[in-house]
Amino acid sequence: MSIEERVFEKQRNLSRLATKYGPKSLPVQNYQNSLTESLDVRLVAVRNVKKNKGSKTKGVDLFTPKSDKEWAKLVEDLKDLQNYKSMPVRRVEISKSKGKTRLLGIPTIFDRTVQSLFKLVTEPITEIYADRESYGFRKNRNTHQALAKLRSILKSTPGVENYVILNLDIKGFFNNINHE
Repeated sequence: MSIEERVFEKQRNLSRLATKYGPKSLPVQNYQNSLTESLDVRLVAVRNVKKNKGSKTKGVDLFTPKSDKEWAKLVEDLKDLQNYKSMPVRRVEISKSKGKTRLLGIPTIFDRTVQSLFKLVTEPITEIYADRESYGFRKNRNTHQALAKLRSILKSTPGVENYVILNLDIKGFFNNINHE
């Protein structure tokens, strides 16, 4: 059995526990804690960051692992997150069309591995309780599936006509909204 298969099995066990006892129950929390300390889960978390095309992009610490030994140290460093506090993100301006730019926040490699680790131990629970009709930023979901779902709904509603579907992109919405 591969590491990924073992992690998947652990995630399935977590889903079963959450279904049986509830997502905030003590058995679920204890199991999540054991998963964050599991070597298999830590290895997959680091591997997920390593295979990402942005793995050579430096955060504020200006560190990018170059050797297997440095990546292995990240796996070990993930073992103890008791006093973990994330570093600030490195802010970089990237070019957009028409000569405009936007700010991009780049976390450190270690912060990315922590995010990956916690995603592995929270996603199995969030997927249980997530809206079944939600397609945005979901594992194994995409725009094509959302469109197919819309088509099936629109075709299967007898006697209802004159549908209007709006696809909106409000220019600069997140740049201009009051985040407080």
